[in-house]
Amino acid sequence: MLIVQQVSSIRVYLPRDLRSPEARQAAGRSVKEVQKRFKDGVPLLDPVEDLQIEDEAFKKVVRKIETLEDQLAANPAFSNPEMIDKYNQLLRRKKLEAEMKELRRQLKATDSVVMKDELKAMKRVLRRLGYTNAEGVIELKGRVCCEINAADEIVLSEMMFNGVFNGLTPEQCAALLCCIVFQEKSAENQKLPDDLSGPLQILQDTARKVARISQECKLTVNTEEYVQSFRPHMMDVVFQWAKGAKFLDICKMTDIFEGSIIRCMRRLEELIRQLCQVRVLGIFSSSSFFRFSLIPTRPPKPSATRSSSRNSPTPSPRSSATSSSPPRCTCDAWRRKSCRSAGNFED
Repeated sequence: MLIVQQVSSIRVYLPRDLRSPEARQAAGRSVKEVQKRFKDGVPLLDPVEDLQIEDEAFKKVVRKIETLEDQLAANPAFSNPEMIDKYNQLLRRKKLEAEMKELRRQLKATDSVVMKDELKAMKRVLRRLGYTNAEGVIELKGRVCCEINAADEIVLSEMMFNGVFNGLTPEQCAALLCCIVFQEKSAENQKLPDDLSGPLQILQDTARKVARISQECKLTVNTEEYVQSFRPHMMDVVFQWAKGAKFLDICKMTDIFEGSIIRCMRRLEELIRQLCQVRVLGIFSSSSFFRFSLIPTRPPKPSATRSSSRNSPTPSPRSSATSSSPPRCTCDAWRRKSCRSAGNFED
């Protein structure tokens, strides 16, 4: 788009009507005559001398413009023939940056709309599964789900309220829970025994149910990928470890690296502690869950000999499980008081 950049003090009188060829030729001759008389360029309109502007602030601005123009003309890059191309490239860059900024703004607005729709779909899933009521108030299942953050809390809560863990031994519970916390891949295809394949099938059916309800609530979920995310490669390893096998022996049972096994055990211990906390809070009253604290998720540490009978070495979790006395709490010190007050553990 052409804009007026400078105004000359020379006035050329043009005919009133330029539609005829004679009038256009006359206007052209006038312009050529001006160019002939002023070979160095037509004089520009001076705002001070021609327009009689006496404002001092305006004169100061004019002098500053003249100084900057002289500095620009003295710069060698100003006379560079590539300067016009570079200037045009700069203009295109500024234009593209403005367009990119506008596109980012539109993308952000679109993401907010998508996130709002996804949030509504998530709320529908929670309402369908019974975690919230029609008014959005959290129910009992939602309170239990809020206490779990070390694994897929929805699938785990569904299994808890369906009584999946009630008929399982602590070793089976630990083996089943490791499918939820173990995220690494393994090329080994183990054939699980019946006491582990049955709980695994229940876990997969629960995951399919959650995925189906999520899809019905307009939430994008790939059912098979979601089910395959619960990996059973560590079930037999954790099962034998919970039964008292040595770490060297369980490492020979799988091709998974030792570091990955330890990492899985630590995540499993964190999840078990959260389930113990659910039991201590009194939110869930199943008799199976307080036994999770008896699962030896780490090697027993040697205890120091003390003179006091009350401070005698603590028996290992395995020996406590077989004892007729109430199970001994292996939670943190701050948690033992809650366990004793609930009547589930002895000091």
